[in-house]
Amino acid sequence: MREEPPGSLLGLAHVASCSFLASRLAPSLQFWAALGGGVALARAAATHGVRAGYGASAAAIVQTVALIGPARVNGPLTQALNAPAMGSLQARGAPRAVRLGAGLAIRLAHYAVLNVLFVVVVVGGLDEYVATYDRIAGFLRVLPQGQAWAVGLTIAGGVAFALFYTTVQLLVYERAFAAWPDLPAAEPERVVPSVAGRLPVVPLLVVAAVWIALLAALSWAMVAAAAGLLGVATLVTRAWRAGRDVWGIGLVLALGLAISAMGPAIIGAVEVDGAAQRALRAALLVLSATWLRAVAGAPGMRETARRALRVSRAREAARITERLESDQRLLPAARAFLDEIGEVPQRPGPLVDALVAWVASEAAVYRPPQ
Repeated sequence: MREEPPGSLLGLAHVASCSFLASRLAPSLQFWAALGGGVALARAAATHGVRAGYGASAAAIVQTVALIGPARVNGPLTQALNAPAMGSLQARGAPRAVRLGAGLAIRLAHYAVLNVLFVVVVVGGLDEYVATYDRIAGFLRVLPQGQAWAVGLTIAGGVAFALFYTTVQLLVYERAFAAWPDLPAAEPERVVPSVAGRLPVVPLLVVAAVWIALLAALSWAMVAAAAGLLGVATLVTRAWRAGRDVWGIGLVLALGLAISAMGPAIIGAVEVDGAAQRALRAALLVLSATWLRAVAGAPGMRETARRALRVSRAREAARITERLESDQRLLPAARAFLDEIGEVPQRPGPLVDALVAWVASEAAVYRPPQ
């Protein structure tokens, strides 16, 4: 098999995996920890082409989902979506406005999908969302009421946040490309052979059935049946032995969504019965996906993603996923990254410089498993 040069596409994909995993382990630093992954993917697209950049992006997301499941993946996902495009445009000499517009458009599209899913699945629909907004606006007495204002202020808030975060990405990528270190080939750490996985057919079918049932017909009977099935499936499989990094993150996200679904009922905007059903449904959707990771293991999740990429003809992403190492080094590297960044002075310049140095050095010593 062809030897990958130091700092190659695989090294940058590995760095993105470490950074994205770190961002999911430290929710208070999600965007900032994921910036390292964004830098790596932007660099990958600039030096290897936008197709390779998105292949590395898909592989990095697969690695983190395989290790700790799909919970809280939306934090790094935004940078996984727009960093390759911004890096490719920067390498071509595109003006700032073009790069900012491309990154902003992708980020806003991602926000739109998330908001629609949140309103429909968690809150219960547009009417319930507007009723919740009107209740809050009436209590505060400083916000105008009505559907137009509820939707308009939501969009305005999303645009403001998207503009801020995309601008930060733009400036960080510019500084990173200008100060990219020219590192010599370093002695790599011992390479751990990757662990082959099997497709978890039965767990995939179980989760698909639970999701279809919960989304198609919401009722107390359906929620109770899904909860009972998930409980039994957890006890009779190895899922209950999964560690805190899997179940802990899933439980926190499930609890957060359940509280969000109950919020409108707590303030009297919607009925308690419907809100409670939606709260349990949101929690079960997250916990069933967490159960899939727990029972399939990292190799099984990686094999599922690899086959899905093959079927969708995303061959570059599938190739990179196959060449990345197993999770035996990924989690320690992510935690070491958080420790290293935590020791840097909390100012923009030193933080970005430390981030770029870590991305370049980690990519330079990476070697794929045999």
